[in-house]
Amino acid sequence: MELTDIKSICAFIDDAESDREIAYYVGIYQKALEALQNILIAKKGRKISDKDLYKVFKICLRDKRWYARIEIREESYNQSIEVSTFLPLELVEFLIDNAKDKSFVLGMHQSREDFLKNVLDSGRADIAAVLVKNGIAFTQEHLNRLRYDWDKMLKIEVEFQGIEGLEIEKDGMLKKIWELLISQGFSLNEIYSTGITLYNGMYNRKSSTADSQYALIYALRNKLFSEEVLDNSFQGLPPQGGINLAVLGKEGADLLDNDTAYAPLRTQRIVPFVFAMFEDKTYDVLEYALFLGLHKGRKNDKGEDFESFLQQKIDEYIILTTKGGNSYGTIFQEDKDALAYFKALQRFMSSLDSIKRGEVIEVDNETLAMFANIEEIPLSSLDTSKVTSMESCFARSIRRDFSGIEKWNVSQVKNFISCFENAYFFNASLESWQVLKIANTACMFDNAFSLKALPSWYKD
Repeated sequence: MELTDIKSICAFIDDAESDREIAYYVGIYQKALEALQNILIAKKGRKISDKDLYKVFKICLRDKRWYARIEIREESYNQSIEVSTFLPLELVEFLIDNAKDKSFVLGMHQSREDFLKNVLDSGRADIAAVLVKNGIAFTQEHLNRLRYDWDKMLKIEVEFQGIEGLEIEKDGMLKKIWELLISQGFSLNEIYSTGITLYNGMYNRKSSTADSQYALIYALRNKLFSEEVLDNSFQGLPPQGGINLAVLGKEGADLLDNDTAYAPLRTQRIVPFVFAMFEDKTYDVLEYALFLGLHKGRKNDKGEDFESFLQQKIDEYIILTTKGGNSYGTIFQEDKDALAYFKALQRFMSSLDSIKRGEVIEVDNETLAMFANIEEIPLSSLDTSKVTSMESCFARSIRRDFSGIEKWNVSQVKNFISCFENAYFFNASLESWQVLKIANTACMFDNAFSLKALPSWYKD
């Protein structure tokens, strides 16, 4: 098709084929940009009308998907991807820079479609930043939707590797979105409470995904907020019901916090960052914050340091899981799981100083993932000789550097279920692993986009 006018350009974009590789869809937009540039040259100094520029803008940023072909290790599948995902930033900038009335070209008055929402949903924080810079409002509703978009901002970095005209630098989209959020005046608490977590009223806590937690880890790693801001931005959750240690007699009564167990919601209870992450079960962020030492010198509103607070929780849950210390007199599996995590977290903390000194530390089934998913910790520093299960160890991990993993001792490991599932950046060779007791590898490498070849010992 010859692209000589706006109508032909829009038709060319609209008629894109399905089941094509990512480079094809990026190429569609690149050809459209070249055609627009040629039209502008042919006009010899005259502008392309705002009406025509808006037509192109609208079709490029509309709420539509293309079924693109994704190839992983010589296998391919179709994935529904928002059309604005493939859009070169240069094309958006061309449309805006050549407008007489930018607000018209951006559809701010004549369109009901939320173009900013569309680009956020596609993971294109760089385009979102340009739209906001040129007048489109970033609202609370846009912030609320972010909790669903973090994974796309990360995955796009892998899927577009080697695509000419759309190279994404490491954490490039996270950098853009954090700059945008901070420039818009959103507080850390606002971003965390609505853009990263979702409050679950049934369980009286906030929930989050590995991807959204990584977004906050990125902010910690790059010191986007001071420690003072971190420790003064979070209010503690109201106490959870259902646990009544008093029914256990003196042993339980000694652990019962009478000031908070049945107290009304205290909206002004400010808690230090690590305590807030613990209460919300934002555990990936908590572990990274502990690694950074953000617990040192901090105390909660009862005067407990984090180590004492954690031991108190362990003591409480030991009773819960041995005597059924809740209002139902029943031992619940979720309490057993919580106790196991608290004990693992205690072991994790006890080894932090050693790992920072460069020593090799012994890890177990529970602490392996805690250490392995912190990128600053070399994988060669982890002694895995006693690990028997690596289930979900790197599932949804955002780690980039896997050097040293090829030397891990996995001779005792039987369970590899989902070990690297959705580990977008995993690309290490495991050919040298001595998998002597392997029993289950289901979903071990599913959606490990960067891995070029599976080890010969692997059986799906």
